[in-house]
Amino acid sequence: MEREPVDISVSDGDSAVETEVMVVETPLEQVEPIKRSRALSVESIEDLNEIIEAPLLKACQLLYQRHIPTYESSANREHIRYKYPTAAHISIVGDGLSEENLAIVDGMIAEGNRYGYVVALHDPASYEPLYRVMITFDVPMEEKITLEGIERKSVHFAERFVENPEIKLLDSEEIINIEV
Repeated sequence: MEREPVDISVSDGDSAVETEVMVVETPLEQVEPIKRSRALSVESIEDLNEIIEAPLLKACQLLYQRHIPTYESSANREHIRYKYPTAAHISIVGDGLSEENLAIVDGMIAEGNRYGYVVALHDPASYEPLYRVMITFDVPMEEKITLEGIERKSVHFAERFVENPEIKLLDSEEIINIEV
């Protein structure tokens, strides 16, 4: 992966001597998409390495550790190629969030960096409707968006959440057998 260098001057604050450090950032154009199904079950944090693109991996791992399930995420060169309005997004499952995490989501909504939608599913046993609230947080597109920039913003987003009680989600087989 070819990276674009960024120069940063660093000073220790007490002396007039400055040291130049070369920080290498990876343009989003160089991040390949991972084309895997949204219906995959995640059994362990290691599974995320196979389905989450590098810019969002740390944030999704943190959400996983805090029992906040993600439905989908995306941060790759197709966001630029197809002129998406966002450079990246993470969708979390809103059902089952603790009161404290719902308050955090409400705060984020007030900041204007989300959209939410409801996906109607049916319980495979009773055919009663289930509603899964998806809350999507976007990283806005910028002129020189990088893997590291997206990673910083997405980790900041994930760090705002507190540990959530575990949520029982439908596994892949249950989702496949749902009649909508």
